[in-house]
Amino acid sequence: MLAEINAQELAAIRRAVAGDLDAFRILVESHQTAVFRFAAAILRDAHAAEDIAQETFLTAFRNLARFDPARAAFATWLLAIARNLALNILQKQKQKPYSTLLADPPETAIASEPEENLAQAEWRRRLDEALDQLPPSQKTAFILAEFLELPCEQIARIEETQPSTVRANLTRARERLRSLLHEFSGGYR
Repeated sequence: MLAEINAQELAAIRRAVAGDLDAFRILVESHQTAVFRFAAAILRDAHAAEDIAQETFLTAFRNLARFDPARAAFATWLLAIARNLALNILQKQKQKPYSTLLADPPETAIASEPEENLAQAEWRRRLDEALDQLPPSQKTAFILAEFLELPCEQIARIEETQPSTVRANLTRARERLRSLLHEFSGGYR
């Protein structure tokens, strides 16, 4: 099955492989937010996520000639690189992986009541704690599906597994999160 890739992106990839740095800059700008947010969710550290995002794009640039659009979408390929780099850091640090994608605050603050801000902060804290209790395969599946809104097939390519395994991991993650967050009013859907 051919991976979906738009013609403009494929043209930019080809130009970048030929040495056009502006074409690669366009690719970076198109995908940097998703790569950063995913790395931030894994590492729970915005500065480390920035480093991972930069390393992801450097790795992609060095290996761009090997990218095969028939195997995966460019975004999938990038997220797989980011995942591997972030997990390598975690393995070295022996930290607990993953968290929410809430490290990236909204661009415009919406005025709200202090109680609402406190409730949101508490919800984020509890969600972080609950996600830390999930096995890595369930955490990554949940983060990719719920926060980056990727389909199971794309998550399976990133995780190098089958879509049925991703669906099972998502089901288990959601069940466990419901259990862990049941006492929180307005809990997980």
